[in-house]
Amino acid sequence: MDKMQELSWSAILEDDTVKKLMVTVRDRTQVRLLEKEAKSKERELDIISQLIKCPKEKFGAFHKSSELFIQSNRDTLIACRETAINSDDISLLFRNMHTIKGNARIFELQYICDAAHETESIYNTLDASKLECIAFDLLLSSLAEVPAALNELSLALIKNP
Repeated sequence: MDKMQELSWSAILEDDTVKKLMVTVRDRTQVRLLEKEAKSKERELDIISQLIKCPKEKFGAFHKSSELFIQSNRDTLIACRETAINSDDISLLFRNMHTIKGNARIFELQYICDAAHETESIYNTLDASKLECIAFDLLLSSLAEVPAALNELSLALIKNP
């Protein structure tokens, strides 16, 4: 990791004239690493608190249905890459993501809800009649955020049964 340094300075005055500058250099690398680790632990605790509110069997059903919606969107995007995207495709993409977001909201799974909302927002901007070339890589990468959030919660559940 790159070193993180902090600089500060103070003027040394004589007769209201700056005669010298005192410069202090602090190595903040370790502090930055500890802050990052603390943020990661905070996120993990937040995820666990979300999972505590959701019964395991309901999370399992939610996980399974979400994977089906994600796969449907992935298949649709891959198919549209080879043909033209149309309004039915856009409606399906949006509806699937909206369903995942709504189900996540019911179980108070905020990280999944946020990821689904971001992806849904991108789909919401699509208009088949105005698009000749779509950045399918952007659509696929935004879709990838949803299973990543889903997997993060699943791993937390496995680590903390």
